[in-house]
Order: sequence, then C-alpha cells, then structure tokens
Amino acid sequence: MVSPHTGFPNRAVELLRIETNWFHLYLQGKPFHPTVDTLQLHRQDDANWVEARLQPQSLTSDLEIRSMDLFDPELRELKAWQIGDVCQPLFYETQAYELVVELVEDLSLTFYHDNQYIREAVLPKGRRLLSGVLNFQNEVGYTEFELRREGKPVFRLQLEIFPSKMDYQKDYEAILREVNAQIYNLSFDFLRKTYQLTGLKETRNQSLTEFFVILQHVFQQLVQTVERMQSAPHHRMRMENRLVDASRVKKAGRENIAFLAKRPHYLALDNRHGFLHIQGQRYTPTHVLETKRNIEYDTMENRFVR
Repeated sequence: MVSPHTGFPNRAVELLRIETNWFHLYLQGKPFHPTVDTLQLHRQDDANWVEARLQPQSLTSDLEIRSMDLFDPELRELKAWQIGDVCQPLFYETQAYELVVELVEDLSLTFYHDNQYIREAVLPKGRRLLSGVLNFQNEVGYTEFELRREGKPVFRLQLEIFPSKMDYQKDYEAILREVNAQIYNLSFDFLRKTYQLTGLKETRNQSLTEFFVILQHVFQQLVQTVERMQSAPHHRMRMENRLVDASRVKKAGRENIAFLAKRPHYLALDNRHGFLHIQGQRYTPTHVLETKRNIEYDTMENRFVR
C-alpha cells in the first residue's frame, strides 16, 4: 500500500460501518497519523502496511450482521469488508474517534468497556441513539467493547490501536519481550483501555530486579493488610466483675446469688425494706457484684502483627 497523497485532508472521515438487524454502528475519525506517515511506521519489509486486527462478533443468534464497510486509504472511501479480509492500520493512540450506534428497532442496548472512562464516554442520546468520543490516550494494543441487552453481551468489536512514535511489530514488541524477561510473575492491569496478548515466562534464575519487584508487591499486600486491621482490628469481649456498694450498683446479675451465699457478711438485717428472706428474717445486701463488659484489643492475633 502506498502512503496517502500530499495534501490528504486532515479531517475526520467514516472509518467503519456495521449494519445489523438491530442497529447501525458508525466509527469515524482521522484515517492516518502524521507522525506515522513521516516516519514510515508499521510497514513490512516490502514497504506495505502491516495487517491490523479487526474482529466484529455477534454473540447471539438473534443478531445478524448484514454488512460491513471499512475505509480504504487508497480509494479514500468506504469499501465492503468481511471477516478474513486484510485490514490496514486505521486507529492510533492519542486520537479521538466518534462512536455512534443507531438502533433500528426499539431495543434497550447499553455500551460496555472494561475501562471506566471509556465506558462512561458513550451515553444514550434519546431512545435510539448511543454516541460518544473514544480516546485511548497513550495506550496501544488490542481493545474491545460490547453492546449489551438486559446486561448480557450481544455484540463485541475488537480493534487494534497502533502507536504513533514507534514501530508496532518491531520496537514495541521488542520492549515487551525485554520487560517480560525482567519482571517475573506479575499480572497486567485488566482495567486498562487496551491490552496485549502477552504471557508470563517462568525462570529459575531471578535477577535482582525481579526479586525487588516481587518483594515490593508482597510488601504492599502486607501494608494493605495492616491498614485493614488498623481500621477494623480483631477484638474480644471481656467481662469484669467488681464489688460496689449496693446503693451505687446499676445492674446486678444472677451471679450475686452464689456470691452472697458464700459471703453472708455482706448482708444486713433490715426487717422493713429487706427483700431477702432467710429463716424468718429480712435482709438486704450492703455490697454486690457489678458486671461490666469491655472491648479488648489485646488478642493473640493483634500481638502477632505487632
């Protein structure tokens, strides 16, 4: 494929159109990036464009994809496209793309993307229109979004976002291989705007970089655990009995029956107001046990953390 002619209009055009029996999807934006064209990036050895990934997919038998049109930079217009045809790079980082979904039927469809900011960028406009501006900022790789009906995905579209300052299949993937060789057993963030189909590589000989990265990850987990324990520490209820004057007690429990039975010297003869009847005499206690419940944090679990 040749480069765009000099003077190619620096304006947004319709890049992708997908028509189904439920909706019509439009994706428009600039079909090229000036830096990419200047540096001749994303070219094969024969100077042709590399192949980009574009994967529309119906997730229910009720949804029928009737036609798909993709922008052709050589013809400068939309061209009929189907799965399996060659797709050239059309989507780049730091560029904005407007997504419009026009509902054919009176259906309730919602837009979903793993990234919160992109998910909130596409909103319903009236009863039969979803629209918003997608911007992947400086993140490159594969991205996909879904259209959902009643919370269940019915359509998925996967795109490939290309970098604008380095060659995608050479420089960028070489950097990923170097990073993967150094950082061991770490997971990528699932809430990014894009993702890469990269895996983890096991190794027996860990470098100091790998050791400190793993140590930092474990230490952060420890800090989070300690902070969680600090906000809601382990505790237990401790019962405390103390001897108080009977006139000052607020609540006396049943344990005072056995206590006074063993300590009759805390009983005073009171034939007028006494409520304890013993051998025809009336007595009233002078001192009783008062029970208090206290929350105690001095537990074995908390001691172990300290």
